[in-house]
Amino acid sequence: MDEEPNDEWENPSCDDNEVLRNYVMRCCVKAIKIENDVKDLQEELRELHLAHKNNLMMLTNIVKDLEKNATQKSQKVFVHVPSEIAAHEVEEIGVEHLLRDVKDTTISTLATKVSFNPYFKSFHV
Repeated sequence: MDEEPNDEWENPSCDDNEVLRNYVMRCCVKAIKIENDVKDLQEELRELHLAHKNNLMMLTNIVKDLEKNATQKSQKVFVHVPSEIAAHEVEEIGVEHLLRDVKDTTISTLATKVSFNPYFKSFHV
């Protein structure tokens, strides 16, 4: 879609943005006209650039610190943390009643699973 330059392109008094706007309006069926203040955009871009530059410098420093730490020998130490799993009295009573209800292994497969599971041995009544 090559077009010959017309007066729009050669007119020195015509603003470059206006020429571009006219060309886009001719080429696009549904063009959207967007006008922004260039100084605001430049300020936003400058702020973004500085933020990215600061982030890059911070990441570079982190990588350098990691490289220094990687050269030093590290030792892994296992520490046992004592813990206890317990239930409230109400929960224990509820489990006891449940186990009493499903005690007959001929009726329920749940009773069979529970009776052979070592974790539930302490709950047997």
